[in-house]
Amino acid sequence: MNQIIAAFLLGLSFNNLWICAILVFTLQTTGTKTVIGYIIGRTVIILVISLVLGFLGTHLPVKPWFFNFISGLLLILFAVYMHATIVAGWIPYWRRKTLQGSSPASCHGDCSSCGIKETAEYRNACKDCNDSGECLAGSAEFADITRNSRQKWNHDVQENPSPEGFWFGFSVGAFRGGAVCAKLAVLLPLFLESGVLKAGLMAITFSISSSIYPIAGFFIGKYALGLMKYRKPLFIAGNISLIFLGLFYLYRSISHVL
Repeated sequence: MNQIIAAFLLGLSFNNLWICAILVFTLQTTGTKTVIGYIIGRTVIILVISLVLGFLGTHLPVKPWFFNFISGLLLILFAVYMHATIVAGWIPYWRRKTLQGSSPASCHGDCSSCGIKETAEYRNACKDCNDSGECLAGSAEFADITRNSRQKWNHDVQENPSPEGFWFGFSVGAFRGGAVCAKLAVLLPLFLESGVLKAGLMAITFSISSSIYPIAGFFIGKYALGLMKYRKPLFIAGNISLIFLGLFYLYRSISHVL
């Protein structure tokens, strides 16, 4: 059960990507089928990855204490890193190098390159993104999915229209799910430890909890952006939960050895 809780907390944890880009592109896109396909495609690939790892884990000659130790360490390091970069404002060395020579990272509620900047609710959301003046929903990573909405808001779009529909969204989501993100990487040792069935349950739990924000966008629209005002305390609470969970796994690791 603790593995499923870890997957849920990791998926639910607040950070720039999930509370800004995914929520905002869901609220702004006009292709609902595309977004549904994206979420399902991502879930399917994450499920496949977890099942493969769960199967491999049952055949690896590795003691449980090792998986617990790595899981605990990764959970704590992930929580500390996210707190340092998003709450405390620390900029890692590799990001500082990319910022050299560029304008200071600031959004100031303007989100100048974002196609939704003229709408007050969205502008307020962009203000909290801390994303170097570019709303992530308008970045190249989400360009295909958000094309219609960016066109609606007179934002730059490519001449040839991008494909849309469920299967297009599914393929984009599958690609994103296959590109293992930091949160999913933290879960890898737990997938290996859990066996096939529990690894599958963890994957589904993670996929659902990490899609809460776009799902909220479908059902409650702009009111989902009310979460933004509570972003920092919720983010801190989530990090504290992950640290305690990490300590729990470290304790389990020591218990196995002793």
